[in-house]
Amino acid sequence: DRRMGRLAFCDCKVNTFFTHSQIFPPESSFLSFFQNFHSPKSPPHSLRLQSPFLHSTHILQPYHKTATKTTPPQIQSSLQIPYLCTMFEPLDCIALRTVRYNDSKSILSVYTLQHGRVAAMLPAGASREARRLRAVCQPLQRFMCIADIRPNRDIHRIKDIKPHPLTSPATHSPVKSALALFIADFLSAILREPQQDPHLFNFIAYTVETLASTPAVKASNFHIAFLFRLQHFLGIEPDWATFSPGAVFDLTDGIFRQSPPLHNRFLPSSEAEAAHRLSRITFRTATLFTMSRADRNRVIDRLIQYYSIHFPGLGAVSSLDVLRSLFSF
Repeated sequence: DRRMGRLAFCDCKVNTFFTHSQIFPPESSFLSFFQNFHSPKSPPHSLRLQSPFLHSTHILQPYHKTATKTTPPQIQSSLQIPYLCTMFEPLDCIALRTVRYNDSKSILSVYTLQHGRVAAMLPAGASREARRLRAVCQPLQRFMCIADIRPNRDIHRIKDIKPHPLTSPATHSPVKSALALFIADFLSAILREPQQDPHLFNFIAYTVETLASTPAVKASNFHIAFLFRLQHFLGIEPDWATFSPGAVFDLTDGIFRQSPPLHNRFLPSSEAEAAHRLSRITFRTATLFTMSRADRNRVIDRLIQYYSIHFPGLGAVSSLDVLRSLFSF
């Protein structure tokens, strides 16, 4: 339609219409190509493009909306646009938690490499596709999908969900299922912001792969190693260099002190020394640390207390009781 005049685009990141001169420079070769793409003699088309100016893959689809009398004059011409720009991008996801929304929908919380924490809508019925998606999106499972991410939405649309090709499921045993559920619940309570953190995502992905390859009989200290190693990526790792024999550990400041602080949030010298020994625990060396049921529960309680001080909204992790009943040796 020649009456449309200039081309205009909708930038979904700011939810505002822009003309082509604001997105593409005048000398852009793509601009001249797209101006000739929609001719008055041809029907509307859809075009997929990779724009270096918008840093994402966009779908340009026919969009017909006319201006009204109440529309401000400065955007009336932009409302008559031939194409609307919609962003679809691939996501690398790790499932955290699924909450039932209604009879037909559930809300899935995932941690992604591209956008941090993201909430998405999933079908919750009894259909074959719904059962497949629930199996793929079990807690701490890694999968790939295509998402329509828009900043003005809290719940996004995802499609083409498929398991990650390099990750095997870790839920083939009750012990690993309980560990995966605890880690996913803990991460869901800790990771609240939609903020990208590639190093944290890679650590969680490494945790998923290691849990899948660890025998169930050697996984009794896996969650303890995870909580110790996670401190580094969250920026709350204690200063282990301040340790000295007989010192107490200040849970608030994350350092060892020669005398107890004025508050009561500290570990006595015996527990502080045990914490310093456990600071060397990793997924590979977790089986070398022999602990009784009481010792293991005490370590978990102190770790949860330390995280709760630095993340006040943590609260109680309900799946922890399942681990206490499993690891009773």
